[in-house]
Amino acid sequence: MLWFNAPGALLSAQEQTFYLEEWHATEGEQAESLDRLVSITDASSNLYVAGSQLNQYGKYDLLLTKYDNTGYELWSTTFNVTDTTGNVVVGDMALSSGYVIITGTVYNGASNNYDALTLKYNTSGVKQWHKTYNGAGSFYDGGTNIYTDFSNNIYIAGGTASLSNSMNMLCIKYNSSGTQQWAQSIDGYGRYDVAGYVYYRTASTVILVGAVQQSAASWAVGSLTLNTSTGSVATSLVISEVTEVRFYNTSAYPATYFQNDRLSFVTASIDTSASTPDTLHRVDMTFKNGKNDARVFGLGKREAYHNYYLGHIPEGRARVGLYERAVQTDIYNKIDLEFYSNSAGVKYYFVIKPGGDPADIQLDFEGQSSLSVNGNEELAVGTSVGEFKLPPPRAYQINSEGEEVEVNWAPKYVVEGDTLVSFGGIGTFDGGKHLVVEVKRPGIIHTSANDDWVTYFGEASNNDGIAIDVGPNGDIAVLTIARSTPYPTITGSSLFSNISGLEDAAISVFASDRSPLWGSFFGGSSQEEPTDVSFNSEGAVYIIGHTSSSSLPPGTFPAISSGLRGQRDGFVARFNPDGTELVWSSFLGGDSRDFAYGIDVNSQDHVFIVGQSEWQQNFPAKSKTNAYNQAFAGLNPEAYILEFGPENDQMWGSFFGGSKDEAFADIVINDENDDIFILGQSSTQQAAGNTSPCPPPTNGTFPDCNPGGVFYDTHSGNSGGGLLASDLIIVQFNSAGQLKWSTYLGGTDDDEAVSSFGANIKLGRITFQAGSNDILAIIGNSQSCASFSEHEPGGYFQLLNFSPIIARFENRILASSTCFNHGGGGPYGIALGPGGNVYIAGATVFGPPQNSSDFCVETSGNLIPICPPPSGAFFQDDDVTDGAINNPQANGGEEIFISAFDGDGTLVYSTLFGGNNGEVVRDLKIEGDYLYMTGNTTSNEKFPLIDPGAPAFFDDEYSGPGRDAFIAQLNISNLPTSLKEQAINENRLLIFPNPTSNRISVSLEGLPFTKSRIEIQVFDGVGRLLSSFETQWRQSFEADLSSWSDGIYLIVIQQSGKLYSAKVVKH
Repeated sequence: MLWFNAPGALLSAQEQTFYLEEWHATEGEQAESLDRLVSITDASSNLYVAGSQLNQYGKYDLLLTKYDNTGYELWSTTFNVTDTTGNVVVGDMALSSGYVIITGTVYNGASNNYDALTLKYNTSGVKQWHKTYNGAGSFYDGGTNIYTDFSNNIYIAGGTASLSNSMNMLCIKYNSSGTQQWAQSIDGYGRYDVAGYVYYRTASTVILVGAVQQSAASWAVGSLTLNTSTGSVATSLVISEVTEVRFYNTSAYPATYFQNDRLSFVTASIDTSASTPDTLHRVDMTFKNGKNDARVFGLGKREAYHNYYLGHIPEGRARVGLYERAVQTDIYNKIDLEFYSNSAGVKYYFVIKPGGDPADIQLDFEGQSSLSVNGNEELAVGTSVGEFKLPPPRAYQINSEGEEVEVNWAPKYVVEGDTLVSFGGIGTFDGGKHLVVEVKRPGIIHTSANDDWVTYFGEASNNDGIAIDVGPNGDIAVLTIARSTPYPTITGSSLFSNISGLEDAAISVFASDRSPLWGSFFGGSSQEEPTDVSFNSEGAVYIIGHTSSSSLPPGTFPAISSGLRGQRDGFVARFNPDGTELVWSSFLGGDSRDFAYGIDVNSQDHVFIVGQSEWQQNFPAKSKTNAYNQAFAGLNPEAYILEFGPENDQMWGSFFGGSKDEAFADIVINDENDDIFILGQSSTQQAAGNTSPCPPPTNGTFPDCNPGGVFYDTHSGNSGGGLLASDLIIVQFNSAGQLKWSTYLGGTDDDEAVSSFGANIKLGRITFQAGSNDILAIIGNSQSCASFSEHEPGGYFQLLNFSPIIARFENRILASSTCFNHGGGGPYGIALGPGGNVYIAGATVFGPPQNSSDFCVETSGNLIPICPPPSGAFFQDDDVTDGAINNPQANGGEEIFISAFDGDGTLVYSTLFGGNNGEVVRDLKIEGDYLYMTGNTTSNEKFPLIDPGAPAFFDDEYSGPGRDAFIAQLNISNLPTSLKEQAINENRLLIFPNPTSNRISVSLEGLPFTKSRIEIQVFDGVGRLLSSFETQWRQSFEADLSSWSDGIYLIVIQQSGKLYSAKVVKH
């Protein structure tokens, strides 16, 4: 069904194309085979979808379908002028006072050929009227865009052609009854002119905007105004020339633009003060004495594209393709220049073929304030807004097998005068082989100034960091496994100072300045396996895990179970904020094995614990009025959820699952409404097929729940081919315990959140961030990620088996997903950071790419993706694990990776983290500007220890010979974030002119807003909020920007969670 193919993605991920251009580009054939869909949502969240459907005569009918807000089809209707001959292609759809308006083109017989088609339906699917328009030449006419005014008049933009080699811009006006008021055809240069938009200008004029072909190889954007009463041209055609920019990269600093004969570097200074002018500074680099026939070509085209409107290149450019790299050929005799471009920046490779001479290369700079070589042998280019640097060059040659060969020739920058740069070199190279001069950033480790913190945390035996949480006052709690005493000295209180059994849980709390506050062991006579930690609002600390000890230290409050019932039980313990009192502890389980994996505390200090139980006998299940209350469903392990009040009294306890194995692995609570989100796994193959409300099934099926308008999969993707036959599951309860959402998530093989092969280790995690688009993100293990294909177009995307799967949801709709090439198997950490970035961490046996051209893009083979930050953040791109690349098992082999994806699914940061041996990460949290992480390491050298200075705890001595726990706090405030711009259809939010020096017109035509108040926000070019206000909805409005500083701005307009935006350049 279309609804579950995410119609929101249909609107936001696919920009509309001018099908008229496609038609004339294929000499009319495209119109008869084009599959085209347009959709729109009304104020009640009903979805209307229009497209073409093949009929019994082999022709295409219009198909219009209406769905309610749960995705249920309400009605469907078809139309054609003549079933046996007509072909309908849809161009646009709009809503007008409760009616659906559609435009497009239809084949209307040999005498008319293709006519512009307009139809009006009521909301019950009854056609009110249809009209066709046949232009003067009876050759081709079509509609691409609709605007309706406050009197419900209908304006159609499109194109009209009388000859096969030319087309005019077209605008038609109908009244609400379908009577044509006028039609206007505008010729630009006697070639192809197509109107793509029509929108409100004033009460008496509308603006028509479209593509104008000036010559066989030259296109421009054309606009004009028409009188609404007569259709006459009020202001004549205005042309905005298209720049010669061929390719660009704006995700790294400085932004870089490529033309056939030059590169342009653009630096920027954006200020929040209106009195301070923002600055865009452009420096051009040309090739002195170069060949005149140099050309730039893109290689490795990506599926997405960008539009841009920039103050320093004022004409603007639409639908610019994305490429992995570009090649500028023949800049000199037998010398090419290749560019690799991504968020790590732009890398330059001068490729000198046999017979070429690197001495020919002379880079001529224009527009800079200074040019010099600094002490690091970088080329420093001064501008009015600061300096940017090109890294030192290096050289190598390529042998006949395509392998890199070191050479004895070392290039260096040589500056001649104020503008000219060449490559001087010492030594020799083989003139019979290809020589490559590479300009890229060298591999380094760098961190922010004084607030990163990385320390060992362990003593003589194996110690493992398990979980970490941030408290209400900025304190952090670190949960570890301790196997020996003494343990790291905590200068504060220590309630239990000695280990009790083989393994104990150990909890350590640090103040916001990372000075130690208190710590304690917790355990019985046998073995504890801690799994999670959480603060409540008062700073009390909860820890959970599983235990095989027969008794545990008792708390002040009574336990729900004071002794071990089965082979292994879950446990919970609560410490008061200063660690001086064990307030409460209890076993959690029945007569078999029970595991506690996840804990979180809501805004009312109710505690929720999730895990897995193998049997119902004596398990602490407890019914709660109006909540989801399920009995044990079969003979296999079940997931469970438990709730305890602020005074540790049990409020609720329910199983969750079907006839096969289920487990809950992790839990997170929405602080704004106390909704509960859980990640788990299920082996039950059949879903109950529930829609809201969703009672517990009684027939052994999986308790799915579809509230409508969400990602929802009723089918377990695993047909039993895997060893476990399990899928990931996502489950949501409201604060009262009612089931709101439950779905499978996975591929065709095993997908796991918990290791089920005896280790019972939590592998997956779930995280949540409230906002206008509530963001939910999960990470788990997948053996068949290649069968899970939803992702963000243009974002980082890999289809790999036996890898982590990362999925990001917005308002419970799947926004993006990807797998990640790392060669490990978990556990993993995941957290949501500033701007909605998704951060993940795990362990890899792979090494990094050796060539920086592979940074920030999908890798293949045994390579871990690497993506450097712009500046001021932790980064390590060299694998210092001895033997890890060629022998992953040598000395432990694994090294931690930390990676981040922005809201568009683009990899914006990825770094290694480790020393000369193996590392594992167990948990990841983000609070404010900081990322917190814990795990274990066996590295005794090169581990990235960072001492922020007193009073922070710091231990730089590896305890060995086993594992040491570690704690890390990394500043991520300088990492890239994205204000995720909704990639809406081209006929939606439109700002014109853009760039502008004074006024702009903003059109809200076609947006799914009600006629009530809207919120408008303005952000500067680095994402800072400058202004936020509410105003009454209008279909369009004008704004005076004359007082704004020059620069790039983002205008965001939203209402009831529906958000649209566009960039504006003021110059």
